[in-house]
Amino acid sequence: MNYFNKRKVVILIISVLLAVNIATISTIVYHTYYRPQHKSKYWKERRESFNKFWQDLQLTEGQEKVYKDSYNLFLEKTREVQNKQYLVRVKMMDEMSKPEVDTIKLESLAEQSGELHKELKMIINRHVLRIKGVSNDKQYKMMEKVFRHYIERDNPKEKYKRYRKYRNRGKSDSTRFRKE
Repeated sequence: MNYFNKRKVVILIISVLLAVNIATISTIVYHTYYRPQHKSKYWKERRESFNKFWQDLQLTEGQEKVYKDSYNLFLEKTREVQNKQYLVRVKMMDEMSKPEVDTIKLESLAEQSGELHKELKMIINRHVLRIKGVSNDKQYKMMEKVFRHYIERDNPKEKYKRYRKYRNRGKSDSTRFRKE
């Protein structure tokens, strides 16, 4: 007996393709409409928190315009400098990847990177001083808390704590301190 004649094979192939298509469409529908949007919830909460902070500042229209203009200028300038920093890092990696490394060129690139970092910090300083110039004491104290939060994030001790916490997640106490 020939169980696999052409007609049965074609019916089998069509049924498999139909099942795959139904599974694909149902996955798309699930991810579009029914999947919990935890990331969007996170960003929604962040946006609400920012809007509340913005309202708590009680800015006048003039102050609000200066804040937004300064922020837009800040973003534009920092993007330019960060793009330049990226290109310098790429050149440094390219140079280090060569069989014959030119250390003088590497030193020059390191100096360029340092100058770009200095330029970036000066852009930040000008932005903060612009905001401070139009803010009253209460408003600036509120902004200062935000600025300090970002500065503390860069504290090497805090970064190390976050690294350790990330590295040790999910490990039991008995394996956490074992040397590898």
